[in-house]
Amino acid sequence: PPEFCEHMITTVQPFDLPTHRHQNSSENVDPNEILELVHAWGHQHVGALGMELYNEQTGQLLCRTKPLYGTGDTPGNEAGFLVGIPPCVWGPPPLAPPPRIRRGDLLRTVARYNATVPRYGVMSLWLMDAARLLPRAKLEMLV
Repeated sequence: PPEFCEHMITTVQPFDLPTHRHQNSSENVDPNEILELVHAWGHQHVGALGMELYNEQTGQLLCRTKPLYGTGDTPGNEAGFLVGIPPCVWGPPPLAPPPRIRRGDLLRTVARYNATVPRYGVMSLWLMDAARLLPRAKLEMLV
């Protein structure tokens, strides 16, 4: 059946380690530094069915997105076009607590596309924001 006809692409990458071409030699990055993931927004194109972000070491699902498609003819709601992908957001209550991830931890992206028609150059990526944990002394001063 067509609803089961999908193309899946996947990749595994470190959470937040600079590549050789982007690394500033004066900046030492600790791969064991723990960050809190506060925002993850998936990016895909027409034909997208959704994305998942997993912690590769633990298998924990961190984020799942499902794109929104337009149903009308007004700007921002064009029928058949991808018009939005709601993000995953973490923070203080009532939001879920932010996942804590080491900079060097591997994250797996799984992206799915509708494969009932040919698609060329499918892609996906995450736009993410993370926060450093405050040292314990600074945290105690805030209380």
